[in-house]
Amino acid sequence: MLHVSPRTLHNWNAGKYDIPYAAYKLLRVLLHYELPDPAWKDWHFAQGRLWTPEGHSIAAHESSWWSLMVRMAKQFGVMSARCRELERQVGAEGSHGARPVTRSGGGSGAGEPGALGLAQGPARSAGP
Repeated sequence: MLHVSPRTLHNWNAGKYDIPYAAYKLLRVLLHYELPDPAWKDWHFAQGRLWTPEGHSIAAHESSWWSLMVRMAKQFGVMSARCRELERQVGAEGSHGARPVTRSGGGSGAGEPGALGLAQGPARSAGP
């Protein structure tokens, strides 16, 4: 793998010669399952799984959906930010007829809570 003789390996191991950095790094990756880029600090392979810095393990078959999961998480953040902005805007316009109510189920009629938990205005009667 390193394309060196057993004698060279012995000399490296005995400390007679310094191990070239590229060989040293490759051995650390292969023997200690270290990932070579600093961005992967504290990630490692053990027991056939990838381990996160938080101690969670990921099997090979679980990694096939990473890109989708990352895109979904990013979109969730975008949608959450939009929802917070809409709630802030509605709260600022609260004096213009919208009133906060508690959620008691779905609501689409007048005076019932909508998606943001706000009444759509006062309930209106059908008469004159």
